[in-house]
Order: sequence, then structure tokens, then C-alpha cells
Amino acid sequence: MLDLLQRTIIEGRLSCYVKKTKEFNPYKKSDVYDWEFKKEINRYIFKDFYRGFNPYAGVEIIIEKDSNKVVWICDYVGYVLNKCPIGTNQVYDFLKEARAKHLVECKDNLFKDFTYEKELLKYKSIFELKATGVLEKTDIYYDKELIAQHIASGIVKI
Repeated sequence: MLDLLQRTIIEGRLSCYVKKTKEFNPYKKSDVYDWEFKKEINRYIFKDFYRGFNPYAGVEIIIEKDSNKVVWICDYVGYVLNKCPIGTNQVYDFLKEARAKHLVECKDNLFKDFTYEKELLKYKSIFELKATGVLEKTDIYYDKELIAQHIASGIVKI
């Protein structure tokens, strides 16, 4: 069950956040958040809602189609620091690239620490697993200086 849930999270994230570009936006305008995304994946419905750009905040939800039961909920926030020496768009482009690489390379073990480096940029995600959930802290560095953070907390409700 947890393996299928992780695969659903991976596929959902790859389908929305990673695919989003200036030319293509899989999200729709939302009444509560700025944007929302919904996709049926196997026996689940994956949803992602977020608002803002810098900082941003959102929630990701997975619902069992048959029972309408929420089995995963993950709140997240992120921001680029004011002292960042490069453009915010460049930081978020790198964040998207690193997260895509993590999602593709994790081999269905999404909650495993991951590091990715490209030129002067470094992405480092650390996961702390609990009995029913996970805490993720991601730091982005430019030339060894912290420039951005992404923090998420997910709860499994099976």
C-alpha cells in the first residue's frame, strides 16, 4: 500500500509541478488557492493546491477513489532568501530540475535523502520518517551559501 502511495505521489508531482512551464500550465485557477491540479492515478485522486511565488505555500492531497478517504496530506512552504545573489526565477528553475531528478531517480523510495549539484548550485533534501508521516527539509545553496528553503510535512492516513 505504501509503495503504491509513493508511486502516486511521484507520478502526481511529475504531472503537475515538474511539467509546468511558461508555455504549459497543468494547474487551473482555484477559489481557495491561486492554483489547483487534479489527476486520477490508479485507485487514487492526486490533488495539489498552491499560492504565491516567493514565498509559496501549498497542500498536496491523495484521496482513495472508492471510499473518498484522504490517505495522504502534505503541507509545504518555500522561499528564496532576500540576500540571494542570483535571480529568483533561476533558483526556482533549479529547484524544479533537482526535484524532477529526485522523483525520477528515487526508484519508488521517495523519502530518501537526495543531493544534486550543478555548477555553483546545490540542492539537498533531508527526510525524517515517523510512524505515520514524513518531514522534508530542502536547502538550496549558491557557492556554498544558503539561498532558498523548501519545507514539507506529510501524513499517511491508511
